[in-house]
Amino acid sequence: MVKQVASLRDIKSRINSTKKTSQITKAMEMVSAAKLSRAETNAKSFVPYMEKIQEVVASIALGSNDVRHPMLVSRPVKKTGYLVITADRGLAGPYNSSILRAVHSKIQERHKSSDEYANNAIGRM
Repeated sequence: MVKQVASLRDIKSRINSTKKTSQITKAMEMVSAAKLSRAETNAKSFVPYMEKIQEVVASIALGSNDVRHPMLVSRPVKKTGYLVITADRGLAGPYNSSILRAVHSKIQERHKSSDEYANNAIGRM
């Protein structure tokens, strides 16, 4: 059995490539953080509009007694729907598996039968 020893040049090359990969990863993390911050700001800016729309719809629903629409009828909850959104690609790390694990545990703790819930998934695993 012959054991190969890495030359000094190989070791230096490996160190340099690891440093470059680390720099690229760090830059990608900074870009992702900036995009997330921008998305959060956009989402927060729509809150007043959403609240006003809810207020208007609730006012219309309460103010008219003769309207018969299925969305305005109070009834017991028979089935729960879960909308699961995962990442399609990128350096999300364990994001997808963490999301799926969390949804699975919530379903296990809240429901006894698969007839009590429905899943809708967006994204690829």
